[in-house]
Amino acid sequence: MDINTELQEKVYKLFEEGRIERFIGYEKGSLPYKTKPCIIRKKEDVRRLIFNQFCVNNLSIYLRGSPMKTGILANTCTLRSITMLIQQKQVNPENLFVIAVNCAGMADKEGNILDKCKTCNHELPKIYNELIGEEITVSCKPGDEYNFITELEKLPVERRWEFWNKEFEKCVRCYACRNICPVCFCRECVADKTITQWVSKLNQSSTNEFYNLMRIMHVLGRCTDCGECERVCPVKIPFRKILKKMEKEIREKYGYIPGRDPSEAPPLTTFKEGDPEEGIK
Repeated sequence: MDINTELQEKVYKLFEEGRIERFIGYEKGSLPYKTKPCIIRKKEDVRRLIFNQFCVNNLSIYLRGSPMKTGILANTCTLRSITMLIQQKQVNPENLFVIAVNCAGMADKEGNILDKCKTCNHELPKIYNELIGEEITVSCKPGDEYNFITELEKLPVERRWEFWNKEFEKCVRCYACRNICPVCFCRECVADKTITQWVSKLNQSSTNEFYNLMRIMHVLGRCTDCGECERVCPVKIPFRKILKKMEKEIREKYGYIPGRDPSEAPPLTTFKEGDPEEGIK
């Protein structure tokens, strides 16, 4: 049985048994190398569902805020984001049915595996209800996922600062990076506030820098490296380089990897007696 047929039969059965009220998955896009997210609300529509190497969207952002019994198709990126959303109490796992799918890496329109997938060494978090196909092994060795930031790390602080200043100067403040991010879920973002205004609306170097650094610090310890911010950025700011660097720092200091286990609290939101930081006691 091919993967699409297996998926469609599983979802059809979930609707028939009344276990879900909607299902979040992918359907064909406007071009052969395009797919788009879709929400299925009745069993007669399950034939629209597909999965292939062009299913690049992280579907977890469609889970937030809905009380409906929801099924969702999840590859590794989506599953890790769901894990984080459960941990952050943004998704009720009791209303969720997850069909995990093996992910050998997503591809661009020429069929080349995406860079983020080449550096993925994450196994599927064990929070899914069913799995389509056999679970595959990770695509790179532990530690190798940080190789692409090594050259930048070697630069002096001044050169790194110069690099990021140039990148952030390109920002047009469209906020696509924030809007697509699964873990950017504040009801009101400080970047949108006008009274009191924390971030100027002017599109200039200093405010662009402030906005981008603020967003990165905001997702520190919660970013699961799905790469959606980098994918949707219209000016191609390499966000994964700085987010991966921050992930590496958290991992080395606390042994923590976001999106691995919903019962594992992010280290920057917890406190233990004996922590050396006097200011938070």
